[in-house]
Amino acid sequence: MTTDLRTRLGLQPTALDAATTLGGNQLVQQLRFLFSLDECLQPVGSANFLRYIDATRSPRVAGLPLEGIPSAFLTVADYARSVLSIRSFIESTSKDFQVDKLVYGREGDRPRAAMMATRIFPAIEQELIWDDPETSLNSTVRTTLKGLLFIALLSGEPLLMTRRLSVARQLSEPGGGRLARLQNPQVLTHECEAVPLLKNYLGNSPRERSKELRELFRQILAGRFSAVSKWSNPILAYQKYQELTPSAPLVSQSSPVHTDPRYRGGFTMEDLRSPHRARALYGSYVYLDENRLRVLDDMITYFGDDRCFLVRGEFHGKGGLDVDTSAIDQTYVILAVDSGRDEPFRYDAIAISPFGGAHAVYYVRSDASQRSWEDVLATGRKVHARALGARRLPFRGGSELDAYESMTRKLRALAECTAEEFCSGRKLQFDRWSMSYAVVR
Repeated sequence: MTTDLRTRLGLQPTALDAATTLGGNQLVQQLRFLFSLDECLQPVGSANFLRYIDATRSPRVAGLPLEGIPSAFLTVADYARSVLSIRSFIESTSKDFQVDKLVYGREGDRPRAAMMATRIFPAIEQELIWDDPETSLNSTVRTTLKGLLFIALLSGEPLLMTRRLSVARQLSEPGGGRLARLQNPQVLTHECEAVPLLKNYLGNSPRERSKELRELFRQILAGRFSAVSKWSNPILAYQKYQELTPSAPLVSQSSPVHTDPRYRGGFTMEDLRSPHRARALYGSYVYLDENRLRVLDDMITYFGDDRCFLVRGEFHGKGGLDVDTSAIDQTYVILAVDSGRDEPFRYDAIAISPFGGAHAVYYVRSDASQRSWEDVLATGRKVHARALGARRLPFRGGSELDAYESMTRKLRALAECTAEEFCSGRKLQFDRWSMSYAVVR
């Protein structure tokens, strides 16, 4: 699918889509580990090391033409720059701040590291507070603050963190304190992020937390997280994503273009299984039931994919709490099938909600109802659709078959029976010998 077509359809990839395509499970797992993200790569809680330190990195490179780049790739790029920023800071300021010595300090060597931090910290504090760095030298102020922050976090000494917290509080309080002359938007953002991080450390065994952070920094310096850091340019990341994402036709070449304004076509089973495409169809957070999608797969195989196409209603149901009377609306996928009969009742339809535990299936055979399936399913109420000949099939399993296999076989039985049997309302009976259903005569 082309970028232009994705844009017109509103199909925006998520961070999970981007990471899975760009780096597979390795990239996904590294992002989750580094930034405390959930299964969908969304932030969890507020105690993550790098998410706070992230605010101290250099701002995005000015001049990047980011218009049209989905936000997911900007997010991944921000994460990548956080990793690169930490590595670059430790390596490029080793002479001034000696953070690398704290990172690589041997286990059991904490007193030496603490002594070193105690010696370095006042020198940085002196430079920041008393040597009056010019406010215009923003990079100098931010570098000094960042070095001071890293030393406090890595030393694990409550006294040093208390002093760093004092500096952070003064800088994050607009118009107050002896450091007011250093305030500017970037410094203010830096310090507002530093305050909760330091408070969190002070309340949760700072020495253990510093040990954990030192090990994380060692891994960053060793290049372990290259899967993340390589995607710091969102433009290149998005271009690679487009190369790796196969272009799929919206509909089968033999499928008709559906022009009824009451229904929306132009999507496939692949779209339903793609998180960001399904989200464009059904909303921000959607989890479709794979078992129900397999019922659709089975019926497409049964009829032949050259005879089938997918649509859904472009209308909203009312009274949705009543599953018996609410509408067959946007929450349904409709499998339209070319029956091979002559017009005007050539097409049949199976309407199924793809959400687990919701609603029965509705089957319309136009030769039985003597109406088009579009008219039957757009009546506004399920009870009206049934009155016009739609068959209602709840998901029910038995001892031999589960609810989904049972549904597939019921639909096949209704596809094979006569129009009179279909609209007679007779029950479907299961035969244990043939493992199939038939309309009771």
